[in-house]
Amino acid sequence: MGRTSIMEKKEAALKELEPLLESVSKLLKSGRFTDAHERHGLAFLEMELGAIVAYLRMPMSPSIGDHDDGAHYDLMTWMSVLIGVRNTVTAIVKFLSNQPCVPLRKATRRFRRRRSFGYDIPRKVYPLYLVFNGLRSELMPSPPQAAQVEACTVHDHLVAIDGTANELLGWLMAADESLRVMAIAGPAGIGKTTLAMELHRRLRCQTHFQCHIVANFSRRPHGSKLVPQTILKQIIEQLEAPSSPNSSEITMLGDDLELLARNISERLKDKRYFALIDNIFNESDLELIKGAFPNNNCGSRILFTAGDERIAGWCLSNYNGIVHKMKPLSHSDSEKLLHIKAFGSMDDCPPENLKLLCDEILMKCRGIPSFITGMADWLKQHQQQHGSSAIPRVEEVRLLLKQFEHWLSFDYSDELRQSLLYLSMLPQGYVFEKDRLVMKWLDEGLLSELHFSEMVDRNIITPAARNCGHNLDEDDLCLWQVNPFILRFLAYRAAEKGYVITSATLNSAPRGGGKNTRIARRLALHHPDPQLPEMLQEMDLSHTRSLLISGAVNRTTVPLDKFGYLVSLDLQGWGNLKDEDLLQICKMLVLSYLSVSNTKVSKLPPQIKELRTLNALDISHTHISEIPSEVCEPGSLRMLDLRGTQIKHMPEQIVRLKMLKHFLIDLSEFSERSVKYLGDLHDLKILAITWAFHQCNDKAYQQALLSSLGKWRQLKSLTIHCGLGCSMEFLRSLSDPPKFLGEFKVTAGKFANVPQWIEGLEHLTFLQITVCKQVAGDVKILAGLVKLQRLILGLEFIPEEAIVIESKGFKELEKFSLDCPVPRLTFEEEAMPKLTYLRLNLHTSPMSEMSVPSGIGNLKMLSEVALCYNVRYMNSPNIKRKVEAASKEVAKHRNPIDLFIRGMQIEVNQAGEEEAEGATRFNQVNSPEDVVQAADEAAPRRETEFQSEIEDEGETECHA
Repeated sequence: MGRTSIMEKKEAALKELEPLLESVSKLLKSGRFTDAHERHGLAFLEMELGAIVAYLRMPMSPSIGDHDDGAHYDLMTWMSVLIGVRNTVTAIVKFLSNQPCVPLRKATRRFRRRRSFGYDIPRKVYPLYLVFNGLRSELMPSPPQAAQVEACTVHDHLVAIDGTANELLGWLMAADESLRVMAIAGPAGIGKTTLAMELHRRLRCQTHFQCHIVANFSRRPHGSKLVPQTILKQIIEQLEAPSSPNSSEITMLGDDLELLARNISERLKDKRYFALIDNIFNESDLELIKGAFPNNNCGSRILFTAGDERIAGWCLSNYNGIVHKMKPLSHSDSEKLLHIKAFGSMDDCPPENLKLLCDEILMKCRGIPSFITGMADWLKQHQQQHGSSAIPRVEEVRLLLKQFEHWLSFDYSDELRQSLLYLSMLPQGYVFEKDRLVMKWLDEGLLSELHFSEMVDRNIITPAARNCGHNLDEDDLCLWQVNPFILRFLAYRAAEKGYVITSATLNSAPRGGGKNTRIARRLALHHPDPQLPEMLQEMDLSHTRSLLISGAVNRTTVPLDKFGYLVSLDLQGWGNLKDEDLLQICKMLVLSYLSVSNTKVSKLPPQIKELRTLNALDISHTHISEIPSEVCEPGSLRMLDLRGTQIKHMPEQIVRLKMLKHFLIDLSEFSERSVKYLGDLHDLKILAITWAFHQCNDKAYQQALLSSLGKWRQLKSLTIHCGLGCSMEFLRSLSDPPKFLGEFKVTAGKFANVPQWIEGLEHLTFLQITVCKQVAGDVKILAGLVKLQRLILGLEFIPEEAIVIESKGFKELEKFSLDCPVPRLTFEEEAMPKLTYLRLNLHTSPMSEMSVPSGIGNLKMLSEVALCYNVRYMNSPNIKRKVEAASKEVAKHRNPIDLFIRGMQIEVNQAGEEEAEGATRFNQVNSPEDVVQAADEAAPRRETEFQSEIEDEGETECHA
């Protein structure tokens, strides 16, 4: 019933969309529209509409509606959204069809200035782009040529494979004219696909076979039955016979596996073919597709990979075949692979201080290539960030391998959504801020906030900077990375679905519409490659919507002029980007997201005004010193990041940015007049500014900021990064703060005591504040914030009497960080009833009976405690005693508590004096979340004023 209703909806949608597509194509060919924006928007509309029509023509997976309720629901939801967008497309076509011809339009322009409809076409088509992007990955048509190569092995040096490959090649190329079948079997990560693809590569270099076919099985959601139809469709679309069926014929064949197999068999009957089928999971699937491969006595060969030896044994009982069982690498080969990946050459020995750790890695990896390469990547990053003298802990190796083993067995379920697959665009070691990733997700039409938090919780996304305590503030402007193990896994899965193509998987990009050109809707280029121009030449880059370029990719190898219809362009950290490249980028007229962050560009061209659909512009940490007024002309910007630039003023036209919601800017060199002008941005919702020491003490600057704050009525998040020790007392006179403020953070700056107006912030969920003296009533103000969930409190004084946290307030507080020389804090019974995380920043002040808070046992929901202190004080007797005292308090708690001491997790029941002292002896420690910290070259990207809002850099250091 469900399947029938979906098919009916698809057919109904096709009946309406196919004529629309034809009308758009006619409008483009008519020559009636000469305006560049109009033609560009129409061409974009044609391509996006064409992609949706092509999808609707695809045969539907047999599992949808029968076995996979999730896929059925998602497809029905997608169809409903499509129907809504269809009305917009119909209106566009109707409007344009009624436009006068070119001569008449020119004549009418003499009498009135006509605003080109081209201003609106891309904006109106944008929902259509989001509709196609919104297809669940399992519902996307499988790429005709699957991404057979695991990302972790593509272009890597192959170790211990040459002899085996030559031996198997001899069997595959033997003179026997009968059909031969070979199976390569072994567990995940052992290198089955690597060996199979190497055999395929070597065979293609010869003329032994007339036809080469590569196909890939994907795991289905909820562990449901695999769909052999997918394999047969992939094969049909690769066969370039003149009788190749058109899309409607394939659709008719789609539900009949026997007809599909017979069609393929007919095409192969007179050919010596080689077929590689990767990732077989079921014997029944092999039974269903075997009819496609005729035993034509032409010397044909079939090669497939399987994780189960019993499945591989199927070929012995059905064909003249052999099974090659993959074995782990020997110790010497494992050592070679580790040295190549971690140190650059198999001849390079690890530093003396790392030899024992390398031996431990090799022992725990058990010869599994994927484990070894993943650990090598992590080790390489660790050395880059901490120097060659830093030694990671052996415990980290165990935790990482445990995570990786889990991900290798990860079923391709609903949890692996597009927002997760999108991460595969990022290169290894790539650092990002949460807001940037969320912005790009939104441009892709993906969910964001909840997904990010879930990925942090599951250790998919991890902190990349030492001072980033994600347990308290994942919304901060701190740096994040994707776990390197998981990134490899995601790259494999994303390429398998054709969702993202990277430098390593360009050859797996699907071919479009029966043409020889390949298509990559999302493309990420991370590394220089001499073959890149040739591979890009085979692609139709006009269909690429997201492009990411980083590292040392040669600019002459990337034809930016071919990427005319990009929606998202991320060039963060591309070392070879030039100012003149921006002129070409300004011709990408449907661009929505543009980042040139951390590049060498020094000037924005006035042609940037042509980017009328630009929503987000990130020019942070560049050499740009001036914002041209043309940036403000389109008025479409919603996010603008100017941090780390030499910009000292904004053009007066900034008031035109009526839609600007998210603004990050360094005001330390701005005039007070420029600061006052910013108040005209009435719709700002998120603002992060840098405020210099001299501005804190200058009345003109104080009044300018107060004036602007009074106008930002819609502000929901305000972060002020101050010079160390800045007095922010002037903010006490703020009479009418933004009433919707949900986050207020002041880093490095301080107040005498808590400003009275904070009491009226009914929506405040996050507060970071430092006060200098104990004032009666401050705790009451904070406790009365009914929605407060996270509090970072700095007390730059020694309390004369204990600060008592009663049961009456802090009802919603979940995370609390306290920085105080002597934390005389007492938690009464039922205090902070929802608190799960407590962080204490320890100081070297003399030990006393109130050196740690009392009543920690009264925090009934507490599950994690972090003790932090500056690395300079790790040998301080006072610090050691405080760590011991705090550890004992935690050990008394009735709940199982995760205790972190300077980032290292400690067993609570062993956290006595010996354990606490041991925790202070490490020169460099890392929690599991720190295993992929930012590389040294990432440091210049973020200046000190944008370091973590969680801790005072000069006092404490924590990795928890």
